[in-house]
Amino acid sequence: MELMLITNLYIVMVVLWTASFIYRAAQNQMKRASFLMGLILILWIILHLMEIKTESPVVSRYIWYSYTIFELALPLVLLWLAYAVDKPDGKIGIPKWMWALIVVCGVIAAITLTNDFHLLAHPLDVNDPDWKMNYGYGIGFYIWQAGWMLPFLAAVGIMLTKIGINVRKRMLIFPIAFIMFLLAFQYGYNTRIPVVFESDRVMINGIFVLLFVESFVRSGLLPVNTKYRALFTHSPLNIRILDSAKKTALSSGNAVWYDYETFDGAHRSYPVPARQDENTLVFAAPIKGGYALWQEDITVLTRLYKETEESVNRLKAANIMLAEEEQIKKAAQDEMEKTRLMEQLEGEIAGFTIRLHTMIEQLESNVDKEKATARIILLLCYIKRRCNLFFREKEGDTLPANELLIYLEELAEMAALADVRAIVTRNVHEHLPVRCATLFYDLLQNVIYWATWTPGVQMLVHLGEQDGQVLLRLLPSEDARSFQLNRGLKTAISDANGEYTVTDLDGAVGMCLSFPGRAEE
Repeated sequence: MELMLITNLYIVMVVLWTASFIYRAAQNQMKRASFLMGLILILWIILHLMEIKTESPVVSRYIWYSYTIFELALPLVLLWLAYAVDKPDGKIGIPKWMWALIVVCGVIAAITLTNDFHLLAHPLDVNDPDWKMNYGYGIGFYIWQAGWMLPFLAAVGIMLTKIGINVRKRMLIFPIAFIMFLLAFQYGYNTRIPVVFESDRVMINGIFVLLFVESFVRSGLLPVNTKYRALFTHSPLNIRILDSAKKTALSSGNAVWYDYETFDGAHRSYPVPARQDENTLVFAAPIKGGYALWQEDITVLTRLYKETEESVNRLKAANIMLAEEEQIKKAAQDEMEKTRLMEQLEGEIAGFTIRLHTMIEQLESNVDKEKATARIILLLCYIKRRCNLFFREKEGDTLPANELLIYLEELAEMAALADVRAIVTRNVHEHLPVRCATLFYDLLQNVIYWATWTPGVQMLVHLGEQDGQVLLRLLPSEDARSFQLNRGLKTAISDANGEYTVTDLDGAVGMCLSFPGRAEE
């Protein structure tokens, strides 16, 4: 009678704890695991009661062997809970590695249940009525002990690893104490210490399991939701949790309620919030089993947006003003650059324009008007091309050799009007420095002008390159030693590192203007 009373009290305690844990559990997998643990403990104690009451030694022994199933199942349930505790709520299957453990534990249980045939787990005399006091321990028993101890320790390690950051470290003393108690109890029972060996192993193991799991909850290793209502009540988020019927399940203390139209608009537009007013947004997010309804005050954001908008408008106005100022400065700079270029051009051709004006004034009084007119045309051609070369110097550093050849041949054609025959040749095929080209053109114009004062002058003009230099050779039919470079051209040639030479060529005298550097390809 006393045994039945204690057993019933134990079953009631297991049922109450299981119901309490299911109520507190934050995840469905925790609820399923707690239900399975409670079911295992209840079935185990019922089977234990049957083992005590039965009078058949064989039936009693096989029930005693079956304890292995429950001792192996409880660590596996705890290991599955440790594996699934951080997984999202929903249907979580059993991983392949755990199926392998279940198969191994099934083999261990089969070895224990068939102990009468091989005596690998407990060497004993099956005909001895007092076999409970005279059994021994074989290799199968130690495999059985490892079969429940290793998954149990692995489950504890996984929980500590996964949720260790949320653990209440002072409360860890209780799980550790229960682990030490379990190991000590198993050692005492296996070594048959009288106080431990004579106790009710099944009931003590069941109580230990309940206390052990509860200590995990208290230390934070298993998440529960007993403080959710208090958490929501004191939350500053203005949040309200609704069930599927749109009735309030949880609510913060300062949460406000919205009419159906506002709620429906927020629900339809989620994740985009519904705007209640300029400074308040309303969210209605669908969640499992209902809705989460909350509002956010965006007064600060609204103020910052207005300030930012004002700053952007001021920046736009400033940018427009700066752009206009930049355009004005650019126009003024362009005008100044044009003026500066015109002044430079005027300085380059000022002497030639004065000479041209003088030649035009003296044309009527000139005896040989035809040659005077030819000289004027020659000077006009030179001034035009000299302006072109001036701007080409401003645009870049090189000039195509073909373009210079055209200028030289044009000058030679104009010279024919003044009875000067000039033939232009070249062996430069690519580009040459534009400053060199300008000085070559200046030299040819000066030499042709000099030649116009002597009747029937013929001249060979060759543009080429030799020994790493570009050069212009002139071979007139008259003695070139009477030609003198003007001071301006001589200075310009010197500034450009050029060299002007006059050479006696066995009866003819030639002129050569050279500059260092090959023509560019």
